[in-house]
This record gives sequence, structure tokens and C-alpha cells, in this order.
Amino acid sequence: MDVIILSAGESSRLGFVEKSSLKVGGKPLISYSLENALSIDPEIVKIVVKPNSHIPSVVEHRKSQFFIQAKPWGTMDAIEQAVDSFPFFLMLGDEILLGQRIGKMV
Repeated sequence: MDVIILSAGESSRLGFVEKSSLKVGGKPLISYSLENALSIDPEIVKIVVKPNSHIPSVVEHRKSQFFIQAKPWGTMDAIEQAVDSFPFFLMLGDEILLGQRIGKMV
């Protein structure tokens, strides 16, 4: 199963700073999502980012692949940039799931 992490939002409430690249606990916020995604041993982790995103430079893994959402047309459009098979597990790049219980959700 593939995992898709959405990280292409505009972050307008934060002054257009990429939330997923902000450091929390000494590492970028999106790294928590990537670690949780990798805990279920996916085929690939597809990370959807906006154009000119800094995310590819702050987080990378051999199982990660980046997709660009060219225009901010919402969540479904972001998913469509990366989905090519079903089922897939969807995550957000600006959330922290503690305890790595993601396996129980899959």
C-alpha cells in the first residue's frame, strides 16, 4: 500500500510559511508524518508539495517521492497529483500522531 502525505497548503494563517517545514522538537514537522508512514512499511511514500517548496530539502527517504500540486485547488486535487493505485493511506504533513499506532488504522 502507498502512503500519500499532503503538504501543499498555502499556510495563509501562518503568513505563508510552510507549516510542514517548521521545526518541532528539533526536526521538521513533516518528518513525524514520514516516520509514521514508514512504520507501516509502504511500497512508497508520496509527498505532495506546492511549487518551489522547501520540503524536499528538509526531508528525504529512499521510499519517498515528491509530487507538485501546481495550483492550490484543494485537497482532492492534491490527492489526484499522487494517486495511481488503490488502496492508499492518506496523511497530512502538518500533524503529529504520537505512539505510532498508525498500523492499527490501516
